[in-house]
Amino acid sequence: MRRTRGKVGSKAEVRHTGIVIPAAVLKRELALRGWSQADLAKASGVSPTTISAIASAENYHVAARVARKLGGALQRQPIVLSFLERAAS
Repeated sequence: MRRTRGKVGSKAEVRHTGIVIPAAVLKRELALRGWSQADLAKASGVSPTTISAIASAENYHVAARVARKLGGALQRQPIVLSFLERAAS
């Protein structure tokens, strides 16, 4: 996570840079594919520690490069239809 510090008035303020990934979105995408966090780490080349941090935080800021890696891995893996059929019934 990259942070920049700036001054607002007399107080220091921490501003996060990067792309926000909500934990709920990551968990949903993994479930739709029948993947674990380890599966996503292997497919994307992103460390398991980073993926765990995203999944455990409400909103996690990542660099654009990391977001592209995660998005690419998820796009390459189709959604598991049996999961959708179970969810519909």
